[in-house]
Amino acid sequence: MQAIAQAILTPQRFPYSTLELGPRDFALKGEQYHRSDFHVLNGRGLRLKGSLFRSARSRPLCVVYCHGNCGNRLDAMEVLEAVLPLQVSFCAFDFSGAGHSEGRYVSFGYYEQEDLTSILSYLRSQGLPEAILWGRSMGAVAALLYTCSHEGIRAVVADSPFASLKELLRDVINSYVPLPSLVTDFLIARLQTSILSLADFDLE
Repeated sequence: MQAIAQAILTPQRFPYSTLELGPRDFALKGEQYHRSDFHVLNGRGLRLKGSLFRSARSRPLCVVYCHGNCGNRLDAMEVLEAVLPLQVSFCAFDFSGAGHSEGRYVSFGYYEQEDLTSILSYLRSQGLPEAILWGRSMGAVAALLYTCSHEGIRAVVADSPFASLKELLRDVINSYVPLPSLVTDFLIARLQTSILSLADFDLE
């Protein structure tokens, strides 16, 4: 069971180069933009890597893209061109345990909401006091959890979040091998213990 928990908590990191983020200076619909790469430390002392895209005319509002499980900041490139012409800044970053950021495990939103605290603190230091969070799957859950207890979030775009990690695991297990509910509950209880031991967070 420990090996299964390990596999759940350590999704494959897909390698990418910052060159894939495009040039540091570029034009889009007649406007000039600059990309600055940065790093911050989260509350657990792990280094998070991110990129901030903005123009001289961008308003003091930033769209922050929160990638999903198995994702990284490169996923944000598919929405970048839709966001920047709105005269807002755009931030993409790697959650801890993903992409170029430090960390061994992902936590499906639990610790990722703390990563958001560090990212948004950095953005405020750059003159961006308000944010719109755009999250997918795990990133959507992190965005919703963060917004429940913090101010300064203008809106949340929540793409495919889940309400219960235990229910998500139940669906995943049954998609491979349909099992009686008692057996599934037993397996999830064992997984819950292993995940708490490995990554120090509860499925609840």
